[in-house]
This record gives sequence, C-alpha cells and structure tokens, in this order.
Amino acid sequence: MKHQVAVDPESVITGTITVSVNRSIGAWIRRTGSSGTRWIRLGPSLHWSSTGDILPVRAGPSLDTRNIFAGGLSVHDTQEQVVLVDAEDREIGVGAKDHVHRCGSLHRAFSIFVFDGRGNLLLQRRANSKYHSAGLWSNTCCGHPRPGESTRTAPHRRLREEMGFDCDLVDIFSFIYRAELENGIVEHEYDHVFLGEYDGTPSVDPMEVAEWKFVPMSTLIPDIGARPDDYTYWLKAILRSSAKNVGRRLKTRAA
Repeated sequence: MKHQVAVDPESVITGTITVSVNRSIGAWIRRTGSSGTRWIRLGPSLHWSSTGDILPVRAGPSLDTRNIFAGGLSVHDTQEQVVLVDAEDREIGVGAKDHVHRCGSLHRAFSIFVFDGRGNLLLQRRANSKYHSAGLWSNTCCGHPRPGESTRTAPHRRLREEMGFDCDLVDIFSFIYRAELENGIVEHEYDHVFLGEYDGTPSVDPMEVAEWKFVPMSTLIPDIGARPDDYTYWLKAILRSSAKNVGRRLKTRAA
C-alpha cells in the first residue's frame, strides 16, 4: 500500500509512505530512527519514502513547515532568503538559505553575545529539531539579515523571535569563516558580532532553543576546551579570536 500525502493539518498514514510538500518551495525532512538520523531534501517534485511507521503529519493553516513534526519526523522550510556578499561585505545578490548552505556561498550573518551585569554570557542550546548543529550549545542568538533588512535591525528581530527579549546591541567586529558541518551543510559567513547586556529571564521559542543558561567566561572557555563537540563551530571560532576583545568591550560599555 502506498500513500501520497501533501502536508495537511491532520493526516495519519501507515504502510509505505511518501511525503511531499504541496508548495513551490523546497524543504528538508529529518528522519530519526534505529538506523540514525538523516536529512533529505523535499520539493514539488522530490519525495521521501519510508515503511512500517505510523506518522501523524500536522501543520497549521499557513503551513509553516518549520513547525511540522510527526513523531521522529520534522520538516524545515527553505523559503528564507539570505544576502550574498563579497569579501568586503558588499551585497552581490540573494539566495535561498537552503541552497546557500549547501553550495557554500559567502553570505551575511550575525552572532549575538548577551551578558548579564555580572559578566556571565547567556548561552542557548539549539533545539534538537534544527537541521544542523542540533542540540549544541551556542552563543545567545544567531541569524541572517533578510534582503532589504539592515544588519543593525536584524539582530533585534532575531533576539525577540528566539529568546523573547530585546536589548541594546553594539556591533563590535566582523569576520569571515567557513565550516563544513554535518548533513552536507557548509557555513560560509561574513559574520557581524554584536554585544549586549540583559539581566532578565529569557522566554525562548522551544522550536529554536532547547534550554539556556548564564555562564561565566572563566567556566565556559575551559569547558569548550574539554568538550569541544558540545559547542557550535562559530561560537568556538569567535571566542578563539576575540574572547579578550568581547570582555574588553563589555567593560567599556558598562563603564
């Protein structure tokens, strides 16, 4: 028995299944089972098949594919666009985030480091449903400016979306890095690093953030050295090159 299913609000299917996205966008489907986890690209003409499972496929009326879960199955929307740049951060075009993260094109990004008044860094652990670096500890928040969105405005938007708060942010430096991650993902970013201060309690989006904590730098740096695989590549890259700079700028800003 074979079923073809557009991702509709309440569908339950058994037997041999094929799941497709009934939109003109692509998507990534994450399947976790006894054989491990794998990601497969979906699109209007691309399908993913499995056998023997009962998979309730659920989505809201707007079909926000970032929030679709079906047991061990999740679907990630690839419609988001990012800004392509040259080595001087000059905009040269736009591209689908999915495609850009597969081909390794240089694109604009930001990383936010928020400290409390005592100098502890707010870390987040990325949700297990994230399509790369899932479950790893990282800096407070990261993201990409949208086409037409300024690099100074985008971090505030993303901080509110992921962590449920906003604060003053200072752009302290930028750098370029390239990293080949799991699932064929290549992060090649012109990354703007922002610094902020916040003493409240985050209200995180559980689809993005599994948990959070404030950690003193004197504890974080040794722990990264002892357990590097628990942390995202970009967090380690930024701290290797700039831990003293981040701390110095924080003290200057607080003075």
